This record gives sequence, C-alpha cells and structure tokens, in this order.
Amino acid sequence: MLTRLHNRASALDEACLRVLGYPHDHEIQQELLSALEWDGLLHPEHAPHRIRTLLQQVRDHSHELADRIRSGQGDPKSTAQLIVHSIQSLRQSLASLVKVIDRAPEASHLSDRRVIGIRTPATEMDKELSTAAESWEKLARSDPLWAVLSDADKRARQWNVEEFFETGEVLVERVCQRAASAGVQLTFGSAVDFGCGVGRLSRALAHRFTTVVGIDVSETMIAIARDLHRENANLSFLLNKADNLHSCPSASADFVCSHITLQHLRPALAKRYMREFFRIVRPGRHVYFQLPSHLILRPDASVMPPEDCRAELAISSDVAGLGPGSAGRIVVQVRNAGLAAWNAPLFVGNHWRDQQGNVVRYDDGRALLPPLAPAEAANVALTIAAPPVAGVYQLEVDIVQEGVRWFADVGSPTAKAWVKVASNLPTTDRQSLPRSIADNVDLIYSPAPPFEMHGIDLAEVEAIATACGMRLVRCDLHATDWLSHEYIFERVS
Repeated sequence: MLTRLHNRASALDEACLRVLGYPHDHEIQQELLSALEWDGLLHPEHAPHRIRTLLQQVRDHSHELADRIRSGQGDPKSTAQLIVHSIQSLRQSLASLVKVIDRAPEASHLSDRRVIGIRTPATEMDKELSTAAESWEKLARSDPLWAVLSDADKRARQWNVEEFFETGEVLVERVCQRAASAGVQLTFGSAVDFGCGVGRLSRALAHRFTTVVGIDVSETMIAIARDLHRENANLSFLLNKADNLHSCPSASADFVCSHITLQHLRPALAKRYMREFFRIVRPGRHVYFQLPSHLILRPDASVMPPEDCRAELAISSDVAGLGPGSAGRIVVQVRNAGLAAWNAPLFVGNHWRDQQGNVVRYDDGRALLPPLAPAEAANVALTIAAPPVAGVYQLEVDIVQEGVRWFADVGSPTAKAWVKVASNLPTTDRQSLPRSIADNVDLIYSPAPPFEMHGIDLAEVEAIATACGMRLVRCDLHATDWLSHEYIFERVS
C-alpha cells in the first residue's frame, strides 16, 4: 500500500512539474487534472496517523488545484498564477507525505527513491517511448549511420564516416544562414541536439557553439557518439529514456536543435518533447526543428488501380559475389506494361526466398522509379543486402506503391534470380567499419525494421509554441511524399 502511495505521489509531482514549465498550456493542465483523481483504493485506514493526515492535506490541495484548472476563465495570466500557487502548495504536501513514507519501516525498500522521476506502472506514453527506444536500438545495432541519414545508396553500412559528418556541417551552416536571413541573431553559447544519433549535427554544432549536449534514446547510438568524439572537449552525450528532458534545466540553452527525429515519434510523444525544447531554451534564444505536417501526393498522383499495376522486369546485371550480410548493387530494367502512365511515386524493391520458396527477408531494398509512359522503360540501380547466413537464395524484384500494394499482389510478374551467398566472400561486418562503430554493432549486417513516419499540423505546432511563450521567426517548406516544415522559433517570455 505504501509503495503505491509513494509511486502515486511521485507521478503527481511530475505532472505538477510539467505544468510549472508551461503554466499557460491548456493540454498539459488537462493532463494534470487527470492525475489529480485520487481513487478510493488510496484510503490507508490502517496506516500511521501522520500518513493519513498528510494524505488528507494532499487531497485537499488536489481538489483546490482541480477546481482552479476547471474554472480557468478570464485573464489567462491571472489564472496561470493561481494554478502555479496551488501547485506549489500541493508539492509541499507531497514532499512531506513521501518523506514520512520513506521513514516507515515497511517502506525501507523505497529509501533510495526520489519523488521526481518515479512513475506509475506503464502508461500509454511509457509504451510508446519503450517502442521507440527498442526500434532505434535495433537500427543502431544494424546500421547506425544509415539509420541517422537514410540515403538509399549508403544502406548496408556503405557510408564513409567523413562524408557522413560533412552532411551535418552543411545542414547546420544552412540553418545558421536561414536564421541570419530572417534577422535572427543566434547566440553561440550552449546548444542541445535532440535525437543526436552518433553526433552528425552535434559535431557541427560543436564547431560553432561553446558547449553542446547530444541527447538520444539509443544506448548504442550514444556509445558510438562518445567513442567518435573523445577528443571534443566541448561536446558531451546523454542517454535519455524519459518522455521529458528533466536533465536539462529550464531556460538553460541558447539553441535547441532537432532534425529528422520528431517525425519518427508518435505525435503525442513528439509534442511532449517539443514543449520540452521550449522549456529549456533561454528567453531571446532559439529552437530549430524539422517536422512533417502530412503525407502528400503530387497533383497528378493517386492510388493506382490494379489494372495499371503491370510491369515487365528484368535483372540486367550480375548478382554474384555476395557474402553473408554484404551489400551489392544490381540494375533492374523496368517497362510499363500497362495502358496508363505511371505518375504516382513508385519504387523498385526486392525480397529474398529460400530454395523452397519461403520468404527469408521481405522488403529489402528500395530505389525510386522515374515516371514512365505506357511501353516506356528505364534502368534503375537497386542496392540489396544479402541474407546473413551463407546459402543459395532466390532474389525476387518487384514494383511497389508505398502504402498501397506490391504489383505482384495483383498478378504482375516479378523478376527472379538465384544467388549464392558464399561464406568465403567478404561480409558487411564489423571488420569493415571504423573501430568506434565496429565495437558497438552486430557482427553480421541484417536490415532493421522500417521507420515509423508521423506528422503534426502546422497550425497545431504554432499553437503549442505560442502557449509556451515562443514566436515563429521562420518556416521553410520541403516536399517529398510528405510536406515537411523546418521551424525556427524564438522564446519571447
């Protein structure tokens, strides 16, 4: 019973802290309102008198705070001040309650716990964060550089490390130039790189800022980043598996940066981190992040009807010379065998089957196909990754409209070739990588699960930012299959 009380009080205290960070944010206030519901099971009739007395104080302060949140009308600033005052009273009661619980003999196992950070059993947000952490750890163990920057030609550990980090220099310089063109005076003091991976942007930021902290959810990414940057005295890396950035004090950073990270998180979690960016940046300083709003198709693109999904495919290059897990490149000849032009985004992809026809790896490589008129053909280079175990496999190539169907699903023929994956041939293994990476990844390369992609509407992003005291100073658009926005915000209060 005392353990549950302790955890319940801790979770409530954390919800209070989030509101103190964003006292004007209605959504976070509603989250706190839910946390204030003390159920009937938390009536410790047989607990010591002191605990029962303090618990009653906590309930009284909870009811007062809930009433102020529900009646939040009139001047928002005055309402926020009343809520903050009530939170401070509630937190004092919570601190007293937890202190007494920790001293109780039957709660000795709690003596090394703190109020902040102790959580209730798995909430939906915990599960989403756990799923994201597990996915990124698999990606890091498989192909860490490609997981950070997914260039189709660099898949299966094909990135050159220096070329990879040079892309970070280019991006950070572009962001700085865009900020300057919008009249923004960046302060090159402390910077935070959220979703840093192996430090692609962190390194570039460290060339411009006095101190930089890279933050990531993957232990392997952080281990590689630290190994690669041992000589960078102004650069450090922090593992963060919480749905907050409590390790970063409020108003402590001059610049917060996050690129192609939030898009891989479920929207509720992405919005939580977004608010944390706004909390930790100093007044007058800036936050940059990239985030799609929605999936788009070109004006002339649509879901292709089955009768248009007809292709003639041929593998027109040799596919010999592959070792277990090694990467190779093949050339696929593609001809539009339908009666309508292919204007929707289409990709050449492949699968691997064993000698009995069973799929051993589904959905391996990807290469964008150019628009093709009926009877028109094109040659497409496709990077493939051999299965991790030596043997004879069937390589099968097909066309896919993402999120819709593979052409084979509606009867279009695929292209097939038998491939011997030989154990005496080179593999894409740890020995072909720099030691800082090789020591932290799987011995034999195997493709990790695909990325999740999500978007948050531009208007919603702006509303959250405004509620957190931010002002939008620049927004650049970039369109692929998603309409993506690169935001620069300034904290004004």
